[in-house]
Amino acid sequence: MTTLLEENLDTATADSGKGPLSAESSEASALMRRLEADAGVWLTSSYAFAQRNGVTRMSRSVTPNVSPAKARILHAGLNRVSLLTSRIHALEVAGGIRSDRHAKTVFTCLRDLVAMGAPAWDRPFSVPEFVSWCGLIQIGFSSATASTEYFRRAAESDGDLFGKDMLERLSGDNDPGRSAAAELKLILRKFGAIFRYLETIEGLMERDEPLKPGVLIFAHVEQQCSQLLTLMEGRAIALRKVDEQLADAIDGAAYIASIETKKVFDHELSGILEIRPVPAVFARFEAAHALLKEGFQQTIASILRQFDDSIDVLDVYPSLKQKRENSFALRREMKALADAVAAAEAAPDSPAADAVRRSVSDFMAGPVRFLFFKDIETVERFAEEIELATAEGELQPILHRFSAYLETLIGQVSLRAVLAEDGGPKASL
Repeated sequence: MTTLLEENLDTATADSGKGPLSAESSEASALMRRLEADAGVWLTSSYAFAQRNGVTRMSRSVTPNVSPAKARILHAGLNRVSLLTSRIHALEVAGGIRSDRHAKTVFTCLRDLVAMGAPAWDRPFSVPEFVSWCGLIQIGFSSATASTEYFRRAAESDGDLFGKDMLERLSGDNDPGRSAAAELKLILRKFGAIFRYLETIEGLMERDEPLKPGVLIFAHVEQQCSQLLTLMEGRAIALRKVDEQLADAIDGAAYIASIETKKVFDHELSGILEIRPVPAVFARFEAAHALLKEGFQQTIASILRQFDDSIDVLDVYPSLKQKRENSFALRREMKALADAVAAAEAAPDSPAADAVRRSVSDFMAGPVRFLFFKDIETVERFAEEIELATAEGELQPILHRFSAYLETLIGQVSLRAVLAEDGGPKASL
């Protein structure tokens, strides 16, 4: 069972041999930091999953056995760590970059841990078997505590990049133990760590990689969200003596964040391991990722405005600006499409039918990409039905159902976090 690990090391060595790297090279340093942060995300997530014996809010299984899917995603997470640490070690060796041996330590530790998962692939683990395997994983990683902690810090410190500018703006001259800025920095760093883990999920979706192993990351994000809410509630209490209004803002934001996390882990990702169709898994991941990332970004903005009313969330998170513009355009185009559908439904003649087909075609050629994947599939089915409805009387029932669906969908788009504080663009609808 060490073949795959050896292949990982061979691949990493070949990759690192493409060109000389030096400790002074900013490109090499950036690559190393990125690999260490990625390794930290997968290592911490896999370790946390093993510590909980695979028990999360996302699991609906009540069977006495552990599903092979649960064992496979844990095995996949360990394999991912082995690949990343082997690449890091190979870069250190081939490129002359500083070596602290953390990567080699973790890579070596994983050899037996990955092999121990082999019996799971052709049958479900019994609960005692799975718990024993998880226990061995914990023992294995605890034997390399310094190295596992090093990679955990790499992942969470990399999260500072998601709010670096804001952290700098919050550096105050007051006593760091009592200042409002210091309290906000604690909260912002915790949000940043969560964003770093969510970025890994986003990368899996963008690269069309298998998504089920991402359940490990979401399981750890679930823990991080719980810790975040506890932190926010505690900081709100601490801030009562400093800034009552800011304390209220943090308290309210914690409540809103708790609702978002409940939506994600008790609804969108509930039973995700039991779902087999790939499109359905992708749709759940996409919705969960968007709810957490964009919802948390808006939450941060609402808190920071109480501290400094000149802060604009679009400056803090520029990606939201494009997302908001896309959402405005989507809602505008959907309203135009809904008008065209209503007109064709009211006048079932050939010109109106041709016009609605053109409107649907134009929408499918552009704005539809701004919808969530699960909604795109539904719109595509309506588009196909409208295109194929040529017999007399066929089109009207389809248009009626499509009109009702568009009305609902426009309402859902309007509820997006990035449109929560819109102004003029909404009036234009």
